[in-house]
Amino acid sequence: MKINNTFTRFITSGIINTLVGYFVFFICYKFIELSPAISNAISYAFGLVCSFILSATFVFSKTNQLRKRSIKFIICFFIAFMVNQLVLWFLSSSINIYFSQIFAMASYTIVFYILNKYFVFSS
Repeated sequence: MKINNTFTRFITSGIINTLVGYFVFFICYKFIELSPAISNAISYAFGLVCSFILSATFVFSKTNQLRKRSIKFIICFFIAFMVNQLVLWFLSSSINIYFSQIFAMASYTIVFYILNKYFVFSS
């Protein structure tokens, strides 16, 4: 089955990164007992390289100018990650930390897709 829509492909590749990221977050927070922010940072670091490769090849099919795109990708990642951290910080004071992380991850996904589509992998 071929997936034609870039957002659908982005979500598909993001599911892989999200599962890995949430697993790493859970291990860091629950078992290693790191703070939510540090656990979150570690989990996103694990998915960053995989995310770039999937975005360049599977999602947007833009494998030219990889050095330039990778720099833009990292900049956009940090913007989306800061949104993620703000949502996590804001929600964790009022709801369960695990649910806070889910909302933070969703905010990251939306912001990162928009930045990737219109800045990193635009034609």
